[in-house]
Amino acid sequence: MKKKTGKIAVPRYEELLKPVRYNMVLAGIPFEQNPKATTRYYVLWITLFVMIIGEVAFMVNVTSEKFLELTALVPCTAIGFLSLTKTTFIYRNRNSAMDLVKRLEILYLQYRNEQKWMSLVGDDVNFVRSLTVSYVILNQMLVWTYNLSSLILMIYTYLVENRLVYVLPYPVALPFEVNSWFRWSVVYLYSVANAFVTVLNFCTVDCFYYILTCLICTNFAILNARIKELSSETSEDLLELIKDHQYLLKLSSQLETIFTGPNLLNVLIGSLQICVLGFNLTIGGWEQAPPSLLFISSVLLQILMMSMFGEKLIEQSSETGASVYSCAWTSMDAKSRKLLMIMQRR
Repeated sequence: MKKKTGKIAVPRYEELLKPVRYNMVLAGIPFEQNPKATTRYYVLWITLFVMIIGEVAFMVNVTSEKFLELTALVPCTAIGFLSLTKTTFIYRNRNSAMDLVKRLEILYLQYRNEQKWMSLVGDDVNFVRSLTVSYVILNQMLVWTYNLSSLILMIYTYLVENRLVYVLPYPVALPFEVNSWFRWSVVYLYSVANAFVTVLNFCTVDCFYYILTCLICTNFAILNARIKELSSETSEDLLELIKDHQYLLKLSSQLETIFTGPNLLNVLIGSLQICVLGFNLTIGGWEQAPPSLLFISSVLLQILMMSMFGEKLIEQSSETGASVYSCAWTSMDAKSRKLLMIMQRR
């Protein structure tokens, strides 16, 4: 949080959404009204899908002696599937998502220059901005750890045992043996590229959810503060507040429609990943500890942040009822009190 002469500095709307906009363009989904997916979207989708098929085929053919190798691969395959489905959900709901972005931009610009409201919600806006950066950095550390672990293991084996073993970061079923530098390099680069695509996809969708939810929460907070300031002299503003409340409820429903599928998969697949990663930490060797710890931290952070922002939205929307009680409703006329009661019940 930055403070200058008592004022809270908040980013412009474009700056707040810049990482998501950039990542969505990289993923092949233009960040604009009525977007059409580019060729890049289909190419990345197909290459990642082929990678997942190869990992599943490897798991089907794995022997019981390689059970530990199987459990190490399951979280990677699961997060690849999660990444693929998250991007698919966003693509299917892209028009609704872009419409929500545009509507929230109008509200953000309406309040951004009013220091009274920014002092109320500025910390939340700056927090979500910092969170998105930290979240991406953590997951970049995760993917780099997995990508480099095979190289480190190959170098270690060569130096200690004086033999060269071709190790892939993500075991996959292949129609040929990886017994040369050329073949290993091709498969390695393909695997590493898909790992970055996976992180790009799920980080983009998660950060998109965090930012949109935060913006809706800040608007609820401002609305609740405006309701608390109501009195008999300002009761003429009540109809406008009711319309604003209905509008925010509509935006919340729109957000839920877009992200219900991705969030449900986050919980289901995340639970599976936590179980398998915990098993790897308990039974696996030392070389599996760093990536497993980073992986489980990433999964826990995903679920924690999703739950935190969801709970925050429920809390802020429910706070409207308490705000009605806090205003000077006793001094208002019967019609205004009736309208307040209707707002409270919603």
